Amino acid sequence: MSLLPNTLIYDYYTMDKILKLIKVPILVIQATLKTDGKRCKIDDVYNAHSDWLDLLENLSNVKIKLIPNCGHFIMLEQPEITNLTINQFLLQVN
Repeated sequence: MSLLPNTLIYDYYTMDKILKLIKVPILVIQATLKTDGKRCKIDDVYNAHSDWLDLLENLSNVKIKLIPNCGHFIMLEQPEITNLTINQFLLQVN
């Protein structure tokens, strides 16, 4: 727990710079967002956003897929959508 503040500070000052250095395609599968400090399900995938997604959205090599109606373990809760998303992504990068 004592290292957590250092990690957050490091991420805040360096994450955008580090992400811009990555040149390979990136797939981000986002299942949940935080609102007012609480975990919630994504109800409206077209209006869902977070600081993290906003940061990633500005990178040209990132594809973001929001998976509605599931929690943290998307691969268990929505395996078909998860597998289809990964498969489509891999077909695009080949």
